[in-house]
Amino acid sequence: MPRMVRNIYHRKDGRYEGRYIKDYDGDGGKARYGYVFARSYAEVKERLQTAKSEPPVQIDQPAPRLLPDAIDAYLDSICGSVKQSTLCVYRRQADNIIKPVLGGYSLSQLTSALIQDFIDTQCENGLSAVTVQSVFGLLRSVLKFAGVEVPCVVLPKREKHEAEFFTVEEQKRLESTALRVSEFDHLAIMLCLYTGIR
Repeated sequence: MPRMVRNIYHRKDGRYEGRYIKDYDGDGGKARYGYVFARSYAEVKERLQTAKSEPPVQIDQPAPRLLPDAIDAYLDSICGSVKQSTLCVYRRQADNIIKPVLGGYSLSQLTSALIQDFIDTQCENGLSAVTVQSVFGLLRSVLKFAGVEVPCVVLPKREKHEAEFFTVEEQKRLESTALRVSEFDHLAIMLCLYTGIR
């Protein structure tokens, strides 16, 4: 596009485009531009002068949002995309674990040290590693949704439990005991025993 004077450009579609500073982002922040379009150079020049005559608007920075507001907004946004039971788990984790401890903090105050202290406290209070990881997963999703950088933390490791199996002797005893119960119960026990279903 060949450039014309006064921030006016001739576009490939035949129209003219004028660019002007519309307002500023924050306290002395970056300029945000507005655009006007017209079919002729004279018309876009006139529209540009009208737009420039209005003084630029200074936009105040929004007040820092509190974490509970961000959690509620996130949960509302995923309401239709997750199962109701999953949403209930998230709400319970938010209401019972996250909000009582971190509810008074704004999003900008959530540092790595603060969240690490929160995680360590939950582990000391007896929450399992699986639950703590799940709670942090919700917190991480909320922060990403709010456009906040997720702090680096160390999560507890899940304990691996060895699977326990019946010995051949235990299996024979279970089978003989199952023969003495009703036919329906016998069938259910044998089905679970030989298929592994629960």
